[in-house]
Amino acid sequence: MRNILGNISQLSVATTVFALSLLCAGWFFFSQPQAESKPIAERIFYVETLRPQPQDVQPIIKTFGSVRASRTAEIRSMVQGRVIFLSERFQNGHFVEKGTKLVGIDSSDFESVLSDRRAELDRDEAIFRELEGELVWERRLKVGVGHQLELVDQERIRARELLGQGLLSKKDFDDAESAFLKIEQARMQHEQTISRLDSRIEQQTAAVVIAKTAVRDAQRDLDDTNIYAPFSGHISGVGLGLGQRVAIGEGVGRLISSTELEVVFDLPESDFSRILSKRSTGSTLPTESLIGKPLKIFWRLGGLVTTFGAELSRIGSEIDPSVGGIQIYAALEPGAHLEGIRAGAFVEVEMADQIYKNVFKLPVSALSNEDMLYLIVDGRLKKFSVKVLRIVDGDMLIKAMLPNDAVVVSKVFSEIGEGLKAKTL
Repeated sequence: MRNILGNISQLSVATTVFALSLLCAGWFFFSQPQAESKPIAERIFYVETLRPQPQDVQPIIKTFGSVRASRTAEIRSMVQGRVIFLSERFQNGHFVEKGTKLVGIDSSDFESVLSDRRAELDRDEAIFRELEGELVWERRLKVGVGHQLELVDQERIRARELLGQGLLSKKDFDDAESAFLKIEQARMQHEQTISRLDSRIEQQTAAVVIAKTAVRDAQRDLDDTNIYAPFSGHISGVGLGLGQRVAIGEGVGRLISSTELEVVFDLPESDFSRILSKRSTGSTLPTESLIGKPLKIFWRLGGLVTTFGAELSRIGSEIDPSVGGIQIYAALEPGAHLEGIRAGAFVEVEMADQIYKNVFKLPVSALSNEDMLYLIVDGRLKKFSVKVLRIVDGDMLIKAMLPNDAVVVSKVFSEIGEGLKAKTL
């Protein structure tokens, strides 16, 4: 019995402790302070902005090209023979002035040929003069015979009249007739001789022309035994030695002009189409407006940069499909060679593009994927549609009707959208 009462007593104590614990927990839960909820604040985006102004912009087209000589000459021997002279400057890389004697070929055989041709010409000219002299005398003789013929013809007429009157014998009349026929025959012989002389003179004239041509050819061959520099330039491709025999047309070297230099570069089709100032009208090509267009050439040699002026001189005849552009030639300013630049130099080229009038210049980062700009209007972002004309060095030229003093976001971000609240950094 005692045990039962002890168990009941322990159960009551446990129940009492549990109840007190629940009461304490409830009191702590309901008596704790309650936090009041606050409204969610709208996010403000701080952005980089600028205030663009309309302006006229003329971009610069930049490309690369190479320098080359506008004139080159293949030095060839026009005659065959043995080389007996070589200039000390006829070596690869040497500069030679115009008219410098470079190569000399043995001329003895050519001098002999020239002497023979001149002798033949002298002979033909002497024969020609002789024939002309004979022709002069024959014509004079013909004139004298003509006078005689007139006289004997008058005597023959009188003899016929006298014969009719019975005052002259038949024999005397026949003698007068015979004298007339002899003079007439002499006149015809002179005419025949004159005709023959005219024919021989024509033949001899042709012979003289042939002889003169032979002399001229022989003189040219003799002159060709000496090879001179046709213009000032640098020598290259020399492969010749003293005593060596050369054949007709054999190349002995190459001359590259040092004073007439030009820059060759490829211009993309898009740039080429823009710089054309007008369309073709009649026989006038639009490319003619480009001739003489000024350019700037930059030659970098180590840390030194040399600037040259140039003018567009001509345009390639076809567009190269492999590079999608057209070849342009520009003549370097006179005296450029004095700065040390030579054919083969790699250079930078700058050429003025067309003028874009009343456009806005903005960084490319201001353009969204939808070709839209974002403006801050009354503290919020607003889309604005624009037309991009060209991108130049990280900036874009746009055509748009922007409000005066428009505030444009210069760098868009991934969360950007119309209606967001924004402020300038």
